[in-house]
Amino acid sequence: MTVEYKTMFEVPPLGIFKYQGDMEAILDYASQLAYRDTGFNQQSDDSYVLNNEKLTDLKEFCLQAVHQYQRDVLHVDQSLDIQQSWINVCGLNGNHPSHYHVNSFLSGVLFLNSARENNSPICFESPVAKHNYSIEVHPQTDDLTNTHIPSSIDVYSHQSEPTTLVIFSSLINHFVPSNKSNTNRISLAFNTFPTLPFGSKRRLTSVDASS
Repeated sequence: MTVEYKTMFEVPPLGIFKYQGDMEAILDYASQLAYRDTGFNQQSDDSYVLNNEKLTDLKEFCLQAVHQYQRDVLHVDQSLDIQQSWINVCGLNGNHPSHYHVNSFLSGVLFLNSARENNSPICFESPVAKHNYSIEVHPQTDDLTNTHIPSSIDVYSHQSEPTTLVIFSSLINHFVPSNKSNTNRISLAFNTFPTLPFGSKRRLTSVDASS
């Protein structure tokens, strides 16, 4: 029997990048910020943290990562700007409910600190799984911890390992389950948007602040 499978459509992949800079300096900066209680976790009052001169190298790294993601995944070289950026702190039982980022193109999360165990991964919800099959198609097992079947899984989890930056489409729903450790889970998140002008005048999709 000859068989061939073609991936017809797919959800944008998760880009994973490693930061090689001084993480301790970033954590020290984060510890000096003022935070507000969101009801789920603590969020920095400053929502433009990457504009701080202390994080200049980190911002450059994040910009390089989103540009690399564009080139590798979308095969375009459109310039992007980082918009808002902020720090989230999940203490014991802290979490972040399911959400997506409006007014953004690509989003990023850099993990600054987390426990080695029970460290609350970032979880992405499939926007297509519920449309793919009309019956349950998971393997006949109660343990799906290490099972990754892109065409049928509902949620994909990625561990919150410090120094790891993940880049993803801003419209993919994601959440953080409750932190079950006594170690603060600290992350820096940011949104991006194309640098003006962008789009195509010929296809009537141009966005230009000067027009």
